[in-house]
Amino acid sequence: MIIPIHEKKRIRSDAHQWIIDTKTTPKDDAKEGDWSAQTYHSNPIDAIERACAGDIRDIPDVLSLSEALAQVREIFERYKDILLLVAGEKKPTETKKPRRTK
Repeated sequence: MIIPIHEKKRIRSDAHQWIIDTKTTPKDDAKEGDWSAQTYHSNPIDAIERACAGDIRDIPDVLSLSEALAQVREIFERYKDILLLVAGEKKPTETKKPRRTK
């Protein structure tokens, strides 16, 4: 199973483990980057938590508090959807329904 997180991070599994991969940036712009294993986990929840924590740590320091909190909220929403997918409560093709506005 391969679970894409965003363009530079994914979680994949094999028969024994869950692996967080990051995409490397090639020096030559004509080439496609390769995926490189970063950490190994015994279950999907540990892998998802570790990937989420890494994304939060990568939020730039130059943001205001409100901008940083907005980014954390976006990260949590992305990973919440991934947890639901792994738990079997959401299909990969499902999308969020738009909110109704008054």
